Amino acid sequence: LEWNSANYLLEHGIATYRPACFGHRTVAGIERQSFFITEQLAGQCLMDMIRDTWRNLGSDEQNRLLSELAIWIQGIHRLGVSLPDLYVYHLFVDKGDDGRYGFSVIDLHRMSVRIPRRRMTACRVENLARLIFSMRDEYFTASHKQMLLRTSLNDLPNGQADKMCEAIFRRCGQIGMRRRPPVY
Repeated sequence: LEWNSANYLLEHGIATYRPACFGHRTVAGIERQSFFITEQLAGQCLMDMIRDTWRNLGSDEQNRLLSELAIWIQGIHRLGVSLPDLYVYHLFVDKGDDGRYGFSVIDLHRMSVRIPRRRMTACRVENLARLIFSMRDEYFTASHKQMLLRTSLNDLPNGQADKMCEAIFRRCGQIGMRRRPPVY
């Protein structure tokens, strides 16, 4: 699954790890053990970058990083791709020579492609709720989270974006009742 998902993203211009090889062992037709080897990603895990340098970036640079992340996520959703494991610790960030941030995503085993439009709204809510859940309050203010969501959803009519933001925060609360947020 990850092999196909990674190749699909790469073919559509979305950065992720480049698959090198994989293997699996099945018992009675069910995969029991597997491995997946990839090339090393450029950049740094976003969670590590946040822990190490977030507070030193300044608010303008923080907002720029989040805005560029939101636009990148919007592009993934525009492709009809759902990333149910879209967490801060599954994203890598690399600052290019032009000063812009580039992003890559890992852990693609639950990724879905060619999501019909009628289901994409629910997928966007789920994906973004998981990202917001993984954005610790010690680093991200409510306005950071709102700005990321508003930018990611700016392709929707205003009323629909408002309803989706409410649904995302509601879903984020539900996730928080079942899981503990990551420690940076």
